[in-house]
Amino acid sequence: MNRHTVLALAWLLIPPSVAFDAEAAEFYLFADGGIAEPDLGTLDRRQQRHVARMTGNDEGAPVSVDDRSAAGVIGVGLLPFRHLALELSYHYLGDYRLESRARIDTASHQLDARTTTDVEVRGWGLSGKLLLPIGEALSATATLGVARLETDITAVTTSRGTVLGESISRRERDTYSVEDTVGILGIGAWYQYGPHVGLRLDYRYLGGFGQGDDGGDSDLDLVTAGLVYVF
Repeated sequence: MNRHTVLALAWLLIPPSVAFDAEAAEFYLFADGGIAEPDLGTLDRRQQRHVARMTGNDEGAPVSVDDRSAAGVIGVGLLPFRHLALELSYHYLGDYRLESRARIDTASHQLDARTTTDVEVRGWGLSGKLLLPIGEALSATATLGVARLETDITAVTTSRGTVLGESISRRERDTYSVEDTVGILGIGAWYQYGPHVGLRLDYRYLGGFGQGDDGGDSDLDLVTAGLVYVF
């Protein structure tokens, strides 16, 4: 468990200093949409190792990464206190593609290989959101929470060429999933437009997903704008 997750759990488990008032509490629904941009460092290195294994070329291969995707968050929130919200949410954090090519050219092997890896990230989150009023209807927000994410990875490698004078063509498919509990850190703004409808803007940082055997992981930046409906 990384340090971001520990901090977020500590925040969520701290008992409130003010007693919960069920009659004053407000429920709300929210839907956010925006752009996610991950740092796929661990998956990048795994991609290079995969191509090296397929081609026998230990020097690795350059990797082209499509590292930006549409993303969204939907969920339900509770305002148990005036300046504190608790949210349960489903996160779709986008799909990404890593592509690499490698060639081995020796006296016995002339081989071209292409590996395409598709990555999809999604999961559930629980977070606390602190609302800091800066106007009658406008508040700055600070978010701290945890998420359980599933990263689905599908790698397809095609190899063509000659080995010992014989032509070969092969295709291999490798599919697996990685599950991680990660921390969520965020800042933003919330504008309450009337008693029921609100607008909000959020930046969230999620750290520690897609962990590899070497202990490395990937981070993700998420920027969204959304609507809130308060009951």
